[in-house]
Amino acid sequence: MGVFDYIIKDKKIITKSRLSYGLGFILGIRIVYWLKFFTPSTVFLSDIIAVQAAVISIAIPISFDVISRISERYKSSAIINKFNQQWQVQILPLLLIVNIGLSVCLKFFITNEPKFFWEIFFLWLAFVCFLIVLVVLALFFNIVKNYSVNTSYLLNQIYQDIDKNLSIDKLLKIKDKKKLEIIQNNLIESFEAIGDILVFEVSDKKANKTIKNGFLKIKDSIIILFQIKEINTELFERLLVSSDFYNLSQENPQEASFRLSFNSDETLITLTTAVNQITRIHETAINFKNDEISNYSVYNIIFLLKEISLNSGNNLVVKKLLNDLTDMGRISIKNQNSSAHVAFIRWYTNIVFSDYNQFDLSYLDIFDQYLWSSIKYIIAQDKIQIFNGLVSTVTEGITISISSPDKNIYNYFQRYTHYSKTYDNEIADNLLNLHLKRHHIYTQDELNNWINQFYKLKNIVDIELKQIANKPNIQSDVESVQTIIRDVTDEFKYKNLKVIIFYTAAYCLFKEQFYYIKYLWNFNQPSDADASFVNRNIVPSGLGNIIYFYFKSNLIQRRYWWDDHHGSEIYVKKYFLLLLIKEFSKIDPNNYQLTIDNFKLAEQLDHNNLFLIKCYIDEHIKVSEEIKQDDNLLRNLDFDLTKVSKSIEQGVIPFLQALKIKAEEKIIILKRKQKISTKKVQDFKDGFLKSFSELSHAREIFENFGLYEEKVNNNKVEKDYGYITSLDKTFLLENWSNFSTSGENMGESFARELAISENKKIIQDISESCEIVDKNSLENILDNLKEIIQDIFIIASFEVMENWRNLQKFKDKCYPDIKRLNLKSFKGYYLYKQSQIPVLFIDSQITENNILILNKSRLGNLIQYLYDNENTEKPQQFNIDIKAFSEDAELLTNFLDNPSELLLEKGGRKQQQEYLEEQVSIKIIENFKFRKHPEFQGYIIPLEN
Repeated sequence: MGVFDYIIKDKKIITKSRLSYGLGFILGIRIVYWLKFFTPSTVFLSDIIAVQAAVISIAIPISFDVISRISERYKSSAIINKFNQQWQVQILPLLLIVNIGLSVCLKFFITNEPKFFWEIFFLWLAFVCFLIVLVVLALFFNIVKNYSVNTSYLLNQIYQDIDKNLSIDKLLKIKDKKKLEIIQNNLIESFEAIGDILVFEVSDKKANKTIKNGFLKIKDSIIILFQIKEINTELFERLLVSSDFYNLSQENPQEASFRLSFNSDETLITLTTAVNQITRIHETAINFKNDEISNYSVYNIIFLLKEISLNSGNNLVVKKLLNDLTDMGRISIKNQNSSAHVAFIRWYTNIVFSDYNQFDLSYLDIFDQYLWSSIKYIIAQDKIQIFNGLVSTVTEGITISISSPDKNIYNYFQRYTHYSKTYDNEIADNLLNLHLKRHHIYTQDELNNWINQFYKLKNIVDIELKQIANKPNIQSDVESVQTIIRDVTDEFKYKNLKVIIFYTAAYCLFKEQFYYIKYLWNFNQPSDADASFVNRNIVPSGLGNIIYFYFKSNLIQRRYWWDDHHGSEIYVKKYFLLLLIKEFSKIDPNNYQLTIDNFKLAEQLDHNNLFLIKCYIDEHIKVSEEIKQDDNLLRNLDFDLTKVSKSIEQGVIPFLQALKIKAEEKIIILKRKQKISTKKVQDFKDGFLKSFSELSHAREIFENFGLYEEKVNNNKVEKDYGYITSLDKTFLLENWSNFSTSGENMGESFARELAISENKKIIQDISESCEIVDKNSLENILDNLKEIIQDIFIIASFEVMENWRNLQKFKDKCYPDIKRLNLKSFKGYYLYKQSQIPVLFIDSQITENNILILNKSRLGNLIQYLYDNENTEKPQQFNIDIKAFSEDAELLTNFLDNPSELLLEKGGRKQQQEYLEEQVSIKIIENFKFRKHPEFQGYIIPLEN
């Protein structure tokens, strides 16, 4: 049958696939037919064996030589492992051994010309294997050449392995922990291999591009790991931490957390390995004077810090990178390398003041700590050039990027508010409030409050415009909003940096590095400058700015730790005073008093800031006297010794004295103006009610025995009982808690006094109805009451209980087998024959001098009259009314028209009003009555005095 007979059948054309199968089948038949009639000779087996033996004698030594060269060149076991893992290296020896064995066996078994099919087949197999060996040998030599001389090939192989192991899609599908552990080990080995190669290449500056590519791969790999974190935290942890630590975190999270905080390098093993390659290369680059790579390695750490600090929750990683950066900086300083400035200074400004305000402020404290540590190291090591770079960076390098938020805020809202016909006071007040506060944000809480207020106003405007303008295209300008938030946040971060620089100058005083202070003072506007520079000076200047910055930043109470156990407070005070002396040195001494009299404290200083002035000024005056005697300090800072004493005596000290008086006056004004806090009033009430219920022991007796009755006090029978008084209102002012008792604590104090007083009154009322009996008649009384002994209880003092204990007549409540009564006043049992009589203690003069024996079934009732207040859902036991005189004109007038003796002591009506405006009126009253049983039964036994 011809070939075309297969193509045409029943006049139908067969498809191409069937044609291919047919042709393949025919070709196979032809090959088998040819092999059948072509019989190979066994003679070539000897040649195969000889050639392959020669290959073994060459290839294996070459393998060992390559391993030796790699070890000598890169000093890397990781690269040796990579070489040994190549399939050509692994399969070539196996192929050689198998084919030599096959050839030897064939030569042994086939002695004549092959006749059988199996003989022909294995001869052909040996020949094919020989050809495969030659192909693999060629590939093997290519691998040997690449590993020996081709760095790019080596790195590309490693990069491909990393890409394969860090494929996010594949990783998310892996559930087997063993596979993830293998991937982690492969990543660690790959990072080590990159480091080993690049460390070798650093000595050749022509390889800088290759090294930079290696940095890029390490950096990108770390970023991918943190991208995984955003998708799957557990997978991220499994790839990042050691397997032992991961298992510990599953079994004992608390121990794992403790270990991680103290030894992050050994636990964050993948990250540590990757970053360590950058630090290794940096150190090697310094040794080989390769400044380009040493600087580039530092910038790579900074880039990683910048990326990782975009999102919160990476504190340990950030600290690890900052530690590495600090170490790199110190090595750079030690070797006088140009990367020192970047490692010590530029990282902070590059990250914290990054474009688009992406830095997460949750890391600001950590960054501040490391910057402060770096600055201290620079000053301690006397690295003036790096310090000069710091001053230049913080004066010129970042301030130009900080634009004033004023114009942005008004521009943003003017775009929308001019459409509104109902531009009301709420919008105007909120906008003014934002405007006034924008430059006075010194804490993250203040920043968050400002941003919240901004968005609140923005939402009000947006909603109104949609309704009034009826223009759905008028929407929030996202870019403008981001610009406003960025500017305000940058302003806050700049003030934070200003605080660090202030402490830097104070530390220079401690280290007696006076030149550093002079450079800081004179950098922005030297005395011999030919022009006025418009940079924002990082050093506060002007009396108003210095006072405001110092006390608004609370510099006096912050703590930046000095060396060893040295304190910072004295040096902070000295530097602050030196700034004041510097300002007064510019003023004509004849104008000192005028300057002092005209000085006004900034409106933005709140009561907390003013209290700092009031409390600490006297200490600063003492330090001023010390500075006046320190000629060495003043001389080194270029003060004129012939004039500076006058500046201190007649300028600074009187200024501080007047400042204290002005602060005290302003505190009083603020106190009068500020409204009491609704929340603190409620805290007072809550604290009072909670504490009263815990201390009203006499009342509790009636409640426990079912003898307590409540009635609405519509028609009063008894006099109100409690307090009507006035107190300094500080404890009820918002955020004044640092300088006074809290509202809750003050409520507890009132409750304690009232509860003790109520206990005494109730015991007094009960005792007046008791029958007085002989002091030695307790047992006789109990004998008479033995039929109702279960209803009897005793109220006695601790001294009496101690006497009973000595007579073995008292069993304390602390005994484990005792049945305790649900009374806070319960102390134990009096042992009477086979009975146990409850003994209670209630603090009262009556109980100190007497023993009360009472029959609860014939005691009586405690009637509590409730106040039906319109402001409460149901009648209350107490009528609690707290009002500020400054907020209630009627109350104020009433007190002024009917002044008490205490109020008259304050002076005339004006002085009385000023005093009352600092006070709150507190009224806490209740109304209750003890109604004794018609057949009351109770005894009182007087004690000896």
